[in-house]
Amino acid sequence: MTKPLNSKLEEQYPELYAQVGEIVSKWGASRDNLIAVLLDVQSKSERNYLSKEAMLAVSEIMGIIVQDVYEVATFYHAISTKPRGRFLVQLCQGTSCTVNKVVNVKDALEAELGIKIGNSTPDELFTFEYTPCFGACDVSPAMRLNGKVVGNLTPETIKQIIGECREAAKNE
Repeated sequence: MTKPLNSKLEEQYPELYAQVGEIVSKWGASRDNLIAVLLDVQSKSERNYLSKEAMLAVSEIMGIIVQDVYEVATFYHAISTKPRGRFLVQLCQGTSCTVNKVVNVKDALEAELGIKIGNSTPDELFTFEYTPCFGACDVSPAMRLNGKVVGNLTPETIKQIIGECREAAKNE
């Protein structure tokens, strides 16, 4: 680790800095591990994204210029620099899903959530986005809900799934 001796970022955000430091220690400070570090830091974020401060901490601790960290963070679809909802709905854009009328599922999700794809609900409960194919072609059309694959989707199953998420959120 190439942590500076007097980090102002560490003084301002000691918990975040310590958390990023632990993650970098786990993966190693090599540039080759940057994606794994960013994904791990993102997964620890309450809103499932990389904040500016988190990217600065990664940059400082790994000794990688912040522009490079930002470029990697914004290049990969799996990494977000915008806060996401509690439930992350990622609809597959693969060929199999497209052939199996994923557009009907998209329309059903937009209607049920009340938002267009690429947005979050005003209550910050859901974020709805496209994702590249994640290999669930045997159950297409498919989506990932907080990383879990859900397939054989229909407008009816969408209504049930979103209702279950809302119910789970109410009971917390």
